Amino acid sequence: MERLYKLVNAATESDPAVLEEARQELVKLQQGDQETLHIWREMIALSQVQFDTVYGRLDIKFDHTLGESFYNPRLQPIVDELRQKGIARESEGAVAVFFEDIPQLKGNPALIQKSDGAFNYTTTDLATLAHRLETWHPNEIIYVTDGRQQLHFQQLFRRF
Repeated sequence: MERLYKLVNAATESDPAVLEEARQELVKLQQGDQETLHIWREMIALSQVQFDTVYGRLDIKFDHTLGESFYNPRLQPIVDELRQKGIARESEGAVAVFFEDIPQLKGNPALIQKSDGAFNYTTTDLATLAHRLETWHPNEIIYVTDGRQQLHFQQLFRRF
């Protein structure tokens, strides 16, 4: 599936029609389209087999595993709450959080809902964080990510 992801990702970069089709599929998934959900669930099961193999080799065990789709019902309420609090606002049909008061982030708004209604990683990460705080009341949450995620997490933890 990683090869498929890379192939489709490369195609979206070179063909605007493929990019638009991928965007529409994401919207269908987030809106609960049954056929898209069925395919998504099959992909989750296949991915989980691979994850379990790697985690098993590393002797890593989890008490809970919740995929991105677990948070779908929380995404629109997150956007609505951020708009109501004046943290997010509409911009060119999308909803974003701006950082005019933070020089290093000023030119990098955090998109939380795309103009086509789809959500993204920032919205999902906010829903994930809210769930963790409400459910487990942790004293600390540690994120281990690739350095390419640095801007994303600066935005996430600076304003939210």
